[in-house]
This record gives sequence, C-alpha cells and structure tokens, in this order.
Amino acid sequence: MSSSINYFVHPTTSMPIQVSLRNLPVFESFYPSLLEQVTGSGRFFCPHHTFSFSGMEESSKYQLSFRFDRMSDNKFQFKSNGEWEVDETKRQSKSEKEDPIFLHPDITSGSELMSRETEFIVPITHRPEVKNTKHLTSKAVALETCVKYQPVLIVAKIPENGQMGIISQEFKFDCLAFMAVCRYRNSRVSAIKSELNGYAKSADKRRISRMNNKDKQRTPASDGRICEPCSSAIHSLPRSTVSSSSSRTPISKPTHSKFPRTLSIPIKRKLLSSSLS
Repeated sequence: MSSSINYFVHPTTSMPIQVSLRNLPVFESFYPSLLEQVTGSGRFFCPHHTFSFSGMEESSKYQLSFRFDRMSDNKFQFKSNGEWEVDETKRQSKSEKEDPIFLHPDITSGSELMSRETEFIVPITHRPEVKNTKHLTSKAVALETCVKYQPVLIVAKIPENGQMGIISQEFKFDCLAFMAVCRYRNSRVSAIKSELNGYAKSADKRRISRMNNKDKQRTPASDGRICEPCSSAIHSLPRSTVSSSSSRTPISKPTHSKFPRTLSIPIKRKLLSSSLS
C-alpha cells in the first residue's frame, strides 16, 4: 500500500534506531484472536501503543507517526467459527489510495525520547466525511469497518543545518494488526478489553444499577436488554501523550510468547520530501 507521504531514498544516510513495544504482553493476551477496534466517533484506540527508543541522536529532533496500512483490497466477514475471513464479494469503498496517518502531537529530542516511554493515544472515527490528510495532529483517523489494518510506526528525524529533507525509519509489529469494526464480534476480545479498561467496568456498574432501578417499572413486553453487545468495551480514554516508565504498573509476560519482546524491523530508510514539522 502506498503512503500519503512521498518518499525517496537517501543513499548515504542511516538511522540505527531500535524500538521496543513496552506493553507487548497486553497485545499478546489477545492471541490467537485477532485484535478488533470499534471505530465510533469519539473513541480512542485501545490498548494504547507504548514504545521505548534507543540509538537516537540526543540533540536531534524527531517526529513520530503511525500509518495504518490496509492488508487487503477486500473487506472481511466474521464467521461462526470465530475467525475473520476475506469476503470476496465486498471490496473496500475507499476513495483515496493513501493509508491514513496519525502524527504524534509532540516533536521531541532524542534524549527525551530515550529517557522515558512514549504513548500513542490515537483518536479514531468511521465517519467518511472525516478526510484523511497528511497532518492528522488533531483530527481522528478515519478507518473503514471490516477492513484489516497493520499499524506501522514511523520515526522521522527533523532536518537541521541545511539538510534538504526528513530521514525516516519504519517499524512494524505483527501483533498490532487489527480489524476495524462497528461493534466487537469476538466475545473474547470484548472481555479482554473490558478487563483492561477500568473506566468501562465502572461505567457498566453504574449503568446496570440504573437499569435495575428501571426494571421495577418495566412493562411485560420489555426484552430486558441492558445495552448492545460489547458496549462495556467501547470507551473513550483521557488524552496524554507521554508516560514515564517509573509510573507504569508491570504486566506479567505470558509463558509462551508468540512475539519477541523487542522487535525492531527497519522496513525502509528513506528521505521525506514533505515536511512533518
């Protein structure tokens, strides 16, 4: 898939940056199920993506971004066996060739990025009128439902001292692949997200309490449903951009890890002709 930013290769420049996904055990907990993400407006991607960096130039400035690559030209459908399969009868209705990009709101020095963990809090939407642009610092990323995406982390070094472009390096973590959905289809994914999201659990308790009070006045014709399936895992979270490693609660690593704890895959080493600053 092509990116919404034009690249050309710089033959003499390299960026030996290493990236670690700090909350890898959280994403591993969904395996073997495919991660799903509800795209309703006002939502944020959950779990958040938390990274640590090494190998950066301390005095240089870096722009971080996420590109969401479509993994198929066709849409997917959820089968009764609990698996997502390509729907050969339905193709994506995207009007543009570009994959959506989210820019991290901060341009940060290498020394600061290497001193603490950096968290991506990505607003998302399903609204087609929200146009995907090259600079999504404040707008939500528009995702199409029943489409499988692969997030790609882009680390771009901001030019200085007369340099002509932005040098970038890309990293892909297979465990971050997900299906965009209007509601969660896999009950296991929904249950894990509900456990991860304390806000949703508290909201559920308040919602159930209110509904129990209304049950006393409910007519016999009522179906008794409290909410739509998986609503407890549909949530909005407070925005914050950087989280210190000393303040985070450790998460136990599963016994059998399907993904390496540190995965650094420089896909391309490129020079950007478009400025992200």
